[in-house]
Amino acid sequence: MADRDIPEAPTTAAKPRRPSPIWLVPIFAAVLAGAVAFNAASEQGPLVEIRFRSAGGVEAGKTHVRYKDVVVGEVEEVSFSDDLEHVVVHARLDKSMAPYVGDTTQFWIVSARVNGAQISGLNTLLSGAYLEMDWTEKPSRRLRVIDGLASPPLTEPGTPGRRVTLVSDRGGALSVGSEVSYKQLPAGRIETRELSEDGRTVTFTAFITAPYDNFLTTESRFWNVSGLDIEAGSEGLLVNVESLSALVSGGVAFGDLDDRVGEPIEEDGVSFSVFPNQGAARESLFKFEGQEQFRFIVEFSESVGGLKAGAPIQFEGITIGRVVDVVAEVDREVVGPPRVYAVLQLEPNRLTKDAVDPDEFKLVLNALVASGMRLQLVMGNPLSGSLSVQMIQVPDAEPAAVDFSVEPYPALPTAPSEITALARNVEDLLASLAGLPLNDLVLAATALLQQTERLLSDPSMTALPGEVSELAQVLAAFSLQAEGTLQGLTPDSELYIELTAATAELRDAARSVARLAERLEEQPNSLITGRN
Repeated sequence: MADRDIPEAPTTAAKPRRPSPIWLVPIFAAVLAGAVAFNAASEQGPLVEIRFRSAGGVEAGKTHVRYKDVVVGEVEEVSFSDDLEHVVVHARLDKSMAPYVGDTTQFWIVSARVNGAQISGLNTLLSGAYLEMDWTEKPSRRLRVIDGLASPPLTEPGTPGRRVTLVSDRGGALSVGSEVSYKQLPAGRIETRELSEDGRTVTFTAFITAPYDNFLTTESRFWNVSGLDIEAGSEGLLVNVESLSALVSGGVAFGDLDDRVGEPIEEDGVSFSVFPNQGAARESLFKFEGQEQFRFIVEFSESVGGLKAGAPIQFEGITIGRVVDVVAEVDREVVGPPRVYAVLQLEPNRLTKDAVDPDEFKLVLNALVASGMRLQLVMGNPLSGSLSVQMIQVPDAEPAAVDFSVEPYPALPTAPSEITALARNVEDLLASLAGLPLNDLVLAATALLQQTERLLSDPSMTALPGEVSELAQVLAAFSLQAEGTLQGLTPDSELYIELTAATAELRDAARSVARLAERLEEQPNSLITGRN
């Protein structure tokens, strides 16, 4: 049996197994889940990281992101930066906001704030703080990490208007948020304040809203109107309060202070100087470059103490110019006191509406001088002692003319000041008082007082009231005796009538003497000083 061949079992090829249809279910589910996730991701808006120095009131899952008071996103997470210097706010925005998140996008936290006289964000006291987003123009570059603003912008992006740069010698009460006004109407705000690199000036950025930006010209002037402005000048005592906002938080005003027409400002960043007050801004109008042809000098015979740069030059109550400077010039070649003169800046357009040629104006001015026109010093303000210059017409004036040979500018003739005449009257009065024998009068008055004191302390003055009282008693007794005598006479007799009149007079005399005695007892000096 062992040698027998064992027959081999027949073999058949195995059929390959097919995957079970049951696996299609999870594959379909995975594809479906991926499609849903992709669709959800594509429908979801961008996630933005916003970096703040601090994020007070911002909470994950509660704080919204708004654009023009419409909710456009929500804060998902609040964390710190790696160096712990910033707070990173992760905000999920709506898909519609994706094209506007970029290099020009701004984010800031809106909460209740008090900035000077301006209060904002009061609605957040109940609803809580939120993030506001905006952009100056459509971003040209997409960003996902943006630095947030430390405070809300005072001017919303897209607001029509114009930005200007203001330069001042000092900051004063002007700060971020201070009001810019035009003719006492709110016209804008100061947005930034910083010290210049050299430390000499303070630079402000101000935004002038429309339509007030249309009134900005090259001749416009800006001046400080913070607080209460009290100015004692040649025109008198001026008190000005621009507005309640300027009184509390400071402010600056602008405008054209003259009839000059300047070129409109059509671009941002034009620089203007901020003057301390409106008077200083007005004085700057008379500091022209290239206007020396309308400058003249006057040499007054009186003291020019109180005459300062900016003092007005008036003719018939109209300001026709300003004093540019008061100069004391020493000539080394001439022995004597220094030459003192005032430089005047005249404005021909104040005398005529037509354009005036400098040479023609000098001829007209020379004709006025020939007709008696003179310049005179007048008191501007008695409180401050400031002086001003007045152009007057002097009748029967001595012949004179404009001296065009004088340097540095032609000289105009003057008339004696009324201040000098007043000073002379005061000097004469003082001289008259000095001539009075004041010492003799004082000595005589002193001697009279000493004699009066001795008289009142005399013992006889002390006994006088008693003697007067005895006199009154004697007069009263005599009056009683006269009445007894009258009882034996008939009323129709002449003696009775005369005695009756005499008795009445005696009674009156007794009463007067009694009153005198009482007064002397109370005031012994009443005989000299009279009644009090």
